[in-house]
Formats: sequence, structure tokens, C-alpha cells
Amino acid sequence: MWKKIPLLLLFISTSLLAQKYDAEIVNFNTIINYNGRNIKETYEYEIQINNGAGTKYAEIEIFYQQGNNPNNLVAEIYDMSGNKIRTLKKKEIINTTAQSGIEFHTDYRLLKFDLIHNRFPYIIKYSYSTIFNDFISLADWKPSGDTRLSTRKSRLTLNIPLGTPISINQHKVDSAQIVSLNDVDSYTWDIVDYVPDKPESFSPHQQDVSPYVEVMPKEFRYGIAGNSTSWKEFGKWKYKLIEGLDDLSQDEVNKVHQLTDSVSSTKEKVKILYHYLQDNTRYILVSLDNGGLVPYPATYVCENRFGDCKALSNYMKALLKEINIDAYYTTIYSGIKPDKVNRDFPSHQSNHIILCVPLDQDTIWLECTDKTAPFNYLGGYTQNRLSLVVRENDSKLVKTPQHDISNALESYVTHISFTEAGDARFTSDAIVYGLGFDRLKSFDTQLSSKDKEQYIDELGIMDKTDIVQFDISRANRDSAYIRLHLDGAVHDLTEKLSQQTLLKPFKPIRYNLNKPEDRKNDILVYYPINKCDTVIYQFSHNITEVKGLTENNIETNFGRYIRSFKTEEDKLYVFRTFEVFQGNYPKSDYKEFYQFIQTSIKEDNKKILIKM
Repeated sequence: MWKKIPLLLLFISTSLLAQKYDAEIVNFNTIINYNGRNIKETYEYEIQINNGAGTKYAEIEIFYQQGNNPNNLVAEIYDMSGNKIRTLKKKEIINTTAQSGIEFHTDYRLLKFDLIHNRFPYIIKYSYSTIFNDFISLADWKPSGDTRLSTRKSRLTLNIPLGTPISINQHKVDSAQIVSLNDVDSYTWDIVDYVPDKPESFSPHQQDVSPYVEVMPKEFRYGIAGNSTSWKEFGKWKYKLIEGLDDLSQDEVNKVHQLTDSVSSTKEKVKILYHYLQDNTRYILVSLDNGGLVPYPATYVCENRFGDCKALSNYMKALLKEINIDAYYTTIYSGIKPDKVNRDFPSHQSNHIILCVPLDQDTIWLECTDKTAPFNYLGGYTQNRLSLVVRENDSKLVKTPQHDISNALESYVTHISFTEAGDARFTSDAIVYGLGFDRLKSFDTQLSSKDKEQYIDELGIMDKTDIVQFDISRANRDSAYIRLHLDGAVHDLTEKLSQQTLLKPFKPIRYNLNKPEDRKNDILVYYPINKCDTVIYQFSHNITEVKGLTENNIETNFGRYIRSFKTEEDKLYVFRTFEVFQGNYPKSDYKEFYQFIQTSIKEDNKKILIKM
């Protein structure tokens, strides 16, 4: 279990109707009782199902880890007058494994049941409790649970022994009401009439703009006793969790020395062993017992040649330890738009493990789960964020290297040739860095030909095209870019108008932004955008005039849009650069940001009139 979080997971709908919701939470009550030894969590849901589309919220799944079984489960259906229609029967509950396609072993399970009725609207109510003997946090609460439903009333109640030291991290929630009675401190947080904001482009992570309450005990137990008074102390607990798990088999020890004893450069030794890791292990998720946080021993990987991010990072750490190179187990939040780490709230704020290897003149970062990652490369999902480098007595938050605008380059040169009939063929050659590289670098090694075609289509690299040939290559295994070649047909680019041809732009910029008056959040460009395109249109006759195409040079604090063009006989060359800089900007700047993006889109999507 990554965090102590509510175990209820409802399938999420990200769109809400303007006035009438498909479903809404009438009341969500969370009660957490901590007695100094274990935690009892009780969840009470009351949800109104308004129409057929809302019945997805009556299909309930409760995830849990074996040993932390939900109990006292009660589920009922009511009409709008408060009359009970029926009570869920035990035989209607399905208890099954929660194993996913990427998990090899798991002890996570789920309870599934439906509370479906044929007359709308109706009310469903259900509640259950779970007891945890191992825990990190006391509460990680959101007013609508793990849904994005509007919520009329939500309450969190936390009862702890009198005087228990805790830390509270709350956002967009009024401070708790605190009552001390009968040797118990009782904290209560309330929210009424909460409507989640709709997702917005170029905005912070949803967690950072939504109300929540997190509560950490100064002392906790998960596997072993831990302390959250500082990141140093919290890291010491993580260190003890993995202590003694870095022994290697004798065969592996021999292999490490065979590979590295004749090499003088420390950095080269690290690279050799990293390539050995990539070539001889594979990533599989394992979640058993405390497997959410504790890695399998290095000997397990030696024997089985697979593991999850914890096991593979720990194994790589053990390989380096054998030749006296210090490497540090590092926790991090992986994702293109991660949760923002709160420096002032030591706690479990991560979902992934990488390795940090400090050398005399450099710091090496290793992603141990990716067989195709370059050496010393962190991709868009782990770059530019705080990580916790775990040491026995000196754990600290360290920011990972940041990709700049050059690291995000996607540069395409595309040649489109038109026949007399207006049919068009194209070839495109590209150099792709950044997020495009992250998505495509394993393309040749891990996908079948059929899957490759589908993958290219889903990526939306080319709009309105039929790709008949493609090739992806890398200069070497440690290059941080790919070369992409595409060949095929392109449709609906031209329209005949008398003696002229109306040309639609190829691969224009498209973003869906909410209007300035509707904007709720600040601006966050977490990963830069850098698109550089040269498109060569070749017609069946020489070009005599071009209308509707202008040269542009738009420079702003947020980015730039530059376009130029030229003609040569039967060819029209269009050169376009579009950049959006990485950065955080206040909501007050959104109107200017919106104008920059919209102007770039408008210019880039203009149709061109060609006379021949």
C-alpha cells in the first residue's frame, strides 16, 4: 500500500453536466480511530443516482490487501422518500483477485457488487470498516473520496489518544474542530457543496488544486517503527526497510567482477553494470505483504531475473556495492504531471523508485525498470522534481535534472507531392527527443508490426494519413533521441477552386483551452514544448502566386511562434517553430497566455490559396 488511503475506488467520470449530474454524493463520512497500536477506518457513502448514465457509480469496487479485509459491509438501495428498496445479499458480493496484467504476484483483492435500480433518481448507501496494524499516515482524505463527483456534504473525523503528536497538511479546507474528551483528541473537518473543477490544460496536478487533508503521526509502524519528524528521520526509516536486502549470489558476484575488474573508470563501471541490468532482467510488478514499500532481496532478482522498481533498483544498488560504488535508493513521484512534494510535511509522497549514484565530478541517475532507457537518463516522467535520496543518517530531498527546451525537440521534415488529380503522397523524417522519445524508444524492441501501426496511429503523429512504411532507429542504446521515417498517403489537403488550389495546413497546432473568463487555476507548463517543422509541398505545376500565408514572429514570455516560407518553381516550403517554455505562471497571466496559444493556433491553421 503506497499510502494509507481510502480503499474505495469508483470508476471516474471526468465530465459533469452543467446543471444536472449523472450522480452526486449526498453524504460521505470518514471515521478514523487510532488507539496507539492500530487504525480502524470506517467509510459511509450515500450517493444519489440520477439517470442511467449514473449507474456506473452504483457498480462498486472495494480494493484491499489480504489481511486487511473489509468488514461490517452493509449496502442498501432507497427511493427518494427514504423507503428501503432492498439490502445487498452476501451472495451478491464477488471477492476476486485484483491482479492486473503487469503484476506477477499480488495479495491485493477486491470486493465487487452492484446497487442497480430501474427507477430514477434513487439513493444507494453502503459502509464498511478496515483495520490496519501497519500504517504510515493516519489520514489521506478527499471530500469526494476517489471520485470526481459533486458532494453535498463530506466529513472526516479523526480520533487519537490524548496528546498524540501529529502533523497536518490541509489544502482548501477549513481547520479542524478539535474536542478533547475521555482521553481522546477528536478532529473534525467538514466540506459542504463541493463541486470538483473540470480539468484544465496547462494546469497543476489535480491534487494540488483540490481540497484534501493529510495527517501524519510523528511515530508510526509499517514493517518496522518509523519517525516523521524530519525528512532525515523519515529517510532513516526507509533505509531500515531495505537494510540487509543487498546480498548477491556467488555467481552474480563473479559476474560483476568479470565485467568490471579490468575497467579503470568508475563511470564506465556503472554504465557496464547498468547495461547488464537492462539485458538480463525485466520489470514485473510484485505486491505481496509489505510489497508496496519493501523490495524483494537482490538474491531474488539474481535467481528470477525479474522484479518491480523496488527490487530492480535494490539489485542494481547491490551490483554497485560489490565493487565499492555507493548508490542510493531514491523515492520519487513518477508521472508527466506529478503531485507537488511538500517539503514541510515529511511523509510518503512517491510512487516509484530510481537510483542515485554520486561520483566525484557528476551525479548519475538510473531508471532501473526500463530496458531501453539511455544510461544516466531520466525521462519526462521523473525529470525536474523532488526525490528523497535515502541514506542511513543523511537522507535528503534532491531535485532531479530538468529537461530544457532543447531536450523536448521534435523536428520533422516532410515532403508532400500532389498529382494532377489532387492525390498526395508524403515522406517524413524526424528527430525526436523528450516525451516523444520516451514513448517511441522501445518501439522496435517491444511491439509487433501490427501493434506498431496501431501505436503510430494512436500517437497522432500524422493527421489524416495512411502510413504504409515506417522505421524507427537510434544511434546507439544510450542516445536520447530517435530517428523516425514515415511514408504514406495524406488525405483532404487540397480543394480545387476554379484555377486555384486551396491548401489546408499539414499537421497544424491544436490545443483545447478554456476561455480566460472560465479559468480556475494557475498556469503550469511542466514539460516544455518544442516543435520544429519543415513542410515541402510539391505540386504538378509551377507556383505563380501564394495567398493567405504570412510570415510570423510571435515572441512572448510563455513561448514563441515563428513561421516563414518560400517558393521554388513547383515547390512551397513552409518553416514553422512552436515553443512553449516550461514554467509556473499566476492565473492573472492566463489571458496573455491564452492569446499567445490561440494566435499561434489561428495562424498555423490558416488555409493557403495556391495559383499555378
